[in-house]
Amino acid sequence: MSCYLPYEETVPLSAPARRFVDNCVQSGWKVIVSCDANAHHIIWGSKDCNNRGEELLLYILSNGLSILNRGNSPTFITSQRSEVIDVTFCNAKAVNCISNWHVSERDYLSDHRLILFNLSGPLLTPPTGNRNPRKVDWDSYREELGLLLGGNVFNFPSLADIDMTVDNVQSAIVQSFNSNSRVASSGLPRRVPWWSKDLGDLRKECRKLFNKAKKTGDWSVYKMRLTAFNKAVRKAKQDSWKDYCSQMEEAWRQSKAVFIPKPGKADYSVAKAFRPICLSSFLLKTLEKMVDRYIRDEVLPQKPLSKFQYAYQPGKSTETALYDLFTVLDRAVNQKELALATFLDIEGAFDRVPTEAITKYINQVTMFCNKVFRNIFFGALQQKYAGSQSLFIRHVFVEFRFFHSVLSSQVAAQNNRLRSHPSANANMKKETTLKGELSSQWFLLSIPLRHSLCKNHFFHRLTFDGVFSDSSKEQFINSVQKMKIMPFNHNKYTRDASIMVPLCRVNGEPSILLTMRSATMGRNKGDVSFPGGMKEISDKSAIDVALRETQEEIGASSNIDVWTVMQPMPSRTGKIKVIPVVAYLGDINLETYSFNKDEVDYIFTLTLESLCNPKNWHYTQFKIGYTLPVYIVGNHRIWGLTAAVLHYTLKALVPDYYTQDISWGCKKLKVGNKF
Repeated sequence: MSCYLPYEETVPLSAPARRFVDNCVQSGWKVIVSCDANAHHIIWGSKDCNNRGEELLLYILSNGLSILNRGNSPTFITSQRSEVIDVTFCNAKAVNCISNWHVSERDYLSDHRLILFNLSGPLLTPPTGNRNPRKVDWDSYREELGLLLGGNVFNFPSLADIDMTVDNVQSAIVQSFNSNSRVASSGLPRRVPWWSKDLGDLRKECRKLFNKAKKTGDWSVYKMRLTAFNKAVRKAKQDSWKDYCSQMEEAWRQSKAVFIPKPGKADYSVAKAFRPICLSSFLLKTLEKMVDRYIRDEVLPQKPLSKFQYAYQPGKSTETALYDLFTVLDRAVNQKELALATFLDIEGAFDRVPTEAITKYINQVTMFCNKVFRNIFFGALQQKYAGSQSLFIRHVFVEFRFFHSVLSSQVAAQNNRLRSHPSANANMKKETTLKGELSSQWFLLSIPLRHSLCKNHFFHRLTFDGVFSDSSKEQFINSVQKMKIMPFNHNKYTRDASIMVPLCRVNGEPSILLTMRSATMGRNKGDVSFPGGMKEISDKSAIDVALRETQEEIGASSNIDVWTVMQPMPSRTGKIKVIPVVAYLGDINLETYSFNKDEVDYIFTLTLESLCNPKNWHYTQFKIGYTLPVYIVGNHRIWGLTAAVLHYTLKALVPDYYTQDISWGCKKLKVGNKF
């Protein structure tokens, strides 16, 4: 038995280890215990004795055990000290079976030395090798199996007859297989796939430096090279594992596409006139099902598709899409708003999706979970959803390159079949057919509708026209009341402050007004911010503070429509409670505003359209684990508390088109590019 005895434990040998030794002694078995005891005693060669050593020696002697340590060669060597803390002992039946106990002088790149001894006993028969099924004489096998089974018709009058028949059939199969196959030598054990000549050279160098350090006492060079060797080993293992996980068995990739003509087509020279059916490996289809389940259960809940995606979504169909569309149109008609519905039909879109588009979006979707996926295999057993399927899929998806492996093999095999089809012409051979268990999922990932909607400026202008209406105001207030704001300890703040979030229209464009703080200010100088400041004695509420500061800083009129008060947020230091107040200024002209030049360098506005454009979204992450959004629009960079308030405002104001998601208090980075 090999065991470790922690130095902080008061009892030198744990209760399970004691029970094991006692059971072996009582059963008359031979037992040998080799342990890192962390105990000192001169009996086994230590330089001194301690309480742990006395306790361990008392246990060994009281149970009739024998100590096998010989000499005083240190078993533990570091640059600070060397000592004998590893102990080997056995019972009386095993003491005569052990000889030549000694400490190896060879360095194995550990602070503990290797302990060696000879163990005598009956010679164990080595394994005879293995049989290769590919080299079996299957004709002779079938002939012999037929003779052994005798061609009898099996009758099973009872359960015992079934069991006996199964045993006979199994015995006949094994006997026929062994008779018609040769035993191959097992040979030498295979080397690990990650080992290389460079690692071997590093290990030799470390061993030489260890021997030199023992003589000179200078351990600095040895420790430095040992660290380099350990890092190289870890990197080699990781690279080998990634390479293994990014490949798929060649046999799984083989597939066959059968093309069934669609009835009623006038021209069968184009791909869409056929309905391809993919016949592939059962293991590949099983893996595709697992990948599909993984995407639905793990990836999409954290990075969902647009809520406007109806195809291939559970609980949605063309009927629900039309119902939602008519609901929007009906509301627009009742509120006398502009509405435009555009219907597009992308001909052959499903059959022409390039694999590059799918893999590109997969990388974007999963960019925020890099750290998660590096640890996903090791944490799988600790999760509730850790069945055999989940464990395997986490095992496979250490790197998302495997997505590309599955997808490329699926598409390539089917395209080869398609291009070799007798009915295929020049145009047909250029098309891509995407069929299989994951076809719908690949298609959805290749066309994220929320991104295309954000790029459609015309659609945004029509939608944003009613963003400041009475109904939108009511929806905004309800959303703010239900919204979960970043965590904040209200007992730690010492002062109150308020800021104004000024919603407005500039030349008909829905916008938000912001200020560039003066470079002479004490706090947040040169930063983009909202109008606001500290609460004074005369201020009765957060709204009073926001209105007063807005009038002082930008010269806004008193005719301001205050919508609501958002939940408080902490300042950068956490000592100030900042309360955002959202208000609507109406149609404004910045040239008519007279701002305070002591506090503000200039004022400007940003359209909702630009703030909802994903190209302007970024993020910054703090060491304590918080992730905050950053907006870079033109020459303006918005970050910190201002960006956080803006984030929540857009979430409540235009939730359909502002889809940036930030998780407070965790290190997941969900969107955008790090600034």
